Parts: sequence; structure tokens; C-alpha cells
Amino acid sequence: MVSIRIFLIDLFLLRTIDALLSIQGSSLFHNKQSRIMTMGNENSGDVSTTTYYWETTFTNGPISPTTVIIPSTTQVHILTPSPTMPQPNPTKTPVMPNRNGAAKAIEKCGEYHEWIIKRSTFQYFIIRGSPAISKEFPHMAALGYGPANNIQWLCGGSLISKRYVLTAAHCLRSMEMGVVTWVRLGDNNLTSVNSLTVQMFSVIERISHPDYSPMSKYNDIALLKLDRPVEFSEYVLPICLSTSPFDVNNRLIATGWGKTVVNGPRSNALLKVDLEYFPNGVCSQAYADVSKKDLPEGVLPDKQLCAGSRTDNRDTCQGDSGGPLQINTDKLYLVGITSIGKTCGLPNVPAIYTRVLYFIPWIEQIVWNTDE
Repeated sequence: MVSIRIFLIDLFLLRTIDALLSIQGSSLFHNKQSRIMTMGNENSGDVSTTTYYWETTFTNGPISPTTVIIPSTTQVHILTPSPTMPQPNPTKTPVMPNRNGAAKAIEKCGEYHEWIIKRSTFQYFIIRGSPAISKEFPHMAALGYGPANNIQWLCGGSLISKRYVLTAAHCLRSMEMGVVTWVRLGDNNLTSVNSLTVQMFSVIERISHPDYSPMSKYNDIALLKLDRPVEFSEYVLPICLSTSPFDVNNRLIATGWGKTVVNGPRSNALLKVDLEYFPNGVCSQAYADVSKKDLPEGVLPDKQLCAGSRTDNRDTCQGDSGGPLQINTDKLYLVGITSIGKTCGLPNVPAIYTRVLYFIPWIEQIVWNTDE
């Protein structure tokens, strides 16, 4: 069996768990299934957050879960947000829903777009990627794990509103570092401290799609609720959600801080890579030899899409998980979320991305169920 990768840093631990569980078929995918609920109290400077998560372990043979509720409390110091730009006051006009019923997402896209004063010119060219330009991807979020004095940036995400970041469900928890705790916005370099652009947030709620299961790789999508609204600027802006099928001839762009070579370090600079769309039939053939417990129904075209390169090693890799796959027409639109793949950087072996369009109703009912 050929195993397929998950874009987290915990690959060694996942292999170890596979061996211990003695489940038939090779896989890098076995995570502890967790459902996370958080409660926080905000004051002027510090947030006291109590996190409860369900830790599930499995015995050999038939699955027999054992569940324990583990509370943990952390003191989080909130950093000063960046200076804000003057608040726009766009005129709200009635928006008719498209066939996916995505009226709210369309309305909010127009509202957020009012903030875009000037965007850097795209230079289309993460493996075989190039550094992103300042303000080129202002929705790009880095997801942090661990204590405030030792944050590990292991996944990416996309800012889609004032309070929510969209990411992959498998990014909600790192087996080594625990649950995702931090979100960083406003700068392409993870090592820089720029008080004029960087905004740091703590995560107060982690919402996995109800149909997601780590045992199979479908519905790999989740929302993170931030402890306070973001301050919009040229460096921090939500991305529009794709609410209708996109032209497959459009250039796809993936962004992230992942590895640039398979066994190498993660990048501290945000990288972008130009990818090609792969039809479902071609993608399904590339994954035909994957363990049936990982993709029991194969690649599902309604929920997933595939992108990569037919000629070279352009690709996403470990550490890019949860980050955006986007198209640029009149503005950037989020079409996919970096999810899984066989390996990094092989021609004609695309990675699999969660298709955002399918999940628009679920996103809308959580993010915009009340006016922001």
C-alpha cells in the first residue's frame, strides 16, 4: 500500500502510532480524534482560557475508544494590535443568493473589498515557490501551537471575517504541541516583530466540521474563532470565498510556510507557488493505490480538488496544511484548503485540497449567523 502525507510536522509520531495500533495497511494519517470546546474571559490585557478536549485512544483489533476529558488553563497576554485605517462605510445593497445559497458570503466579499486600497502586483511563478510580496496575501494566517514563549508555527489558514480563520480540521491539534492556540496575521516573515503590521490573537473556539474524521480524509475543514475582532489594514484583510465553480484554466496559487524540500526545514518567509488544476479522473488514478482506510471512497470531486504540476516539482508540502489555494480574477478568491497528498514535489502527483464551495452553507451559518 502507498501511504499519503498529511501536512503537519508530526509525521514521525504518526508512523509510530500506526505501528503500535497494528491496523492493517500503511498510513501516516492516524491522529487521536479530538473534539475541542473552549471558554474564555476577556479583559483589558490578559485572557484566561480554559480548554476542554476529548482525548480518544484505540486498542488493537476492533476499535474500542476510551474517552477522557482533560482541562487545561493558560494565561494569554494579548499583544497590542496594529494601527488601523479609517473605517469604510460601504452602502449595503440587496444580494441575491447564487445556486449554493451563498448570499452572505457574496455580500461580505463586497464589503471587505472596500478596504483594498492598493494591492501589490502579482508575480506568478512550498516547493519551487518564490517569496510572497508584502500585502500580496493579507488574509494569510500562521497557526501557532504551544506556550507563548515557545510558539511553533505548524499550519496555515485564511482570514475570512473579523473573527474567523478557515483552516484544515487536521490542524486543530498537533500530537506533539497540543491544540492550536495562536493566530498571527499581518507579516510574511515568521521571525520578524513588526508592531506596525503584525497582529497576534489567541484562539477561543475551534470548530471542526461535524463530518470530519481523522480515520478518513474527507471534510477536512475547520474554523477558528479569535479572541477579538481583527483590525483591518492593508496588511490584514479577509479573502473572498469562492461561491461558484471556477474556471479550471485559471492559474491556482498556493501559499504557506511549509517545507521547501521533503526532508528540509520549514520556511520562515511566506512562499507562493503557481499550480495547475488536475481533473478528478487523473487525480483519482494517481491515488488509486492508496490505502482504502485513508480514502475509502476515492477522491470526491464535490468535496475535494487536486492541484500540482505536470512538468516539475511545484507543490505544497509539510507545514502548508490549512493554507489557501486561491485564484486571482478581479480579486483573490479562496477555492481550496491544503489537506493531504502522497509526497512532495513529484510531477503528475497532485495534492488534494478541500473544496471550499461545497462547505459554504456550513461556513455561513457559523461565521455570519449574526451581523459582525
